[in-house]
Amino acid sequence: MITAHIFIATSLDGFIARDNGDIEWLLEHDASGEDHGYNDFIKDIDAIIMGRGTFEAVRDMKPWFYGRPVLVLSATLADQSVPDDLTGKVRFTGKSPQQAMAMLETEGCRRVYVDGDVSSNPSFWTDWSAIWWSRAFPYCSAAAVPYSARSRATFVSLM
Repeated sequence: MITAHIFIATSLDGFIARDNGDIEWLLEHDASGEDHGYNDFIKDIDAIIMGRGTFEAVRDMKPWFYGRPVLVLSATLADQSVPDDLTGKVRFTGKSPQQAMAMLETEGCRRVYVDGDVSSNPSFWTDWSAIWWSRAFPYCSAAAVPYSARSRATFVSLM
């Protein structure tokens, strides 16, 4: 059975980004060289799903950060070619989250990391149990975007 997994950083008051989507607060409070448990989390992940917004935010990172195949859910990008430097690392699809997970399962994936804003879509979590890994940073935000996905989930805190 395929399972969905989340690794997320939040402020102490439960926010993941500023109102405009900016995550600079996270980068400002990140200790250099600290992986916050990410390496332990990612070692058993087979594939990564993200939406277009997350992909557009990370696509120019050099070197490419993700060491697993990435599936980008986007009707906008579905008919476009993947950038040459990401060929073999990234695929675009217009499939729904449910269709994408079913496709990955038929390809042999068992553990999928759901990254970015697509993870906060409640419809994504209707069919799979999830394990959430979270790292809370000692920061409180005044106006920000809360993480509000709800599911049948096991929550693992890395505080």
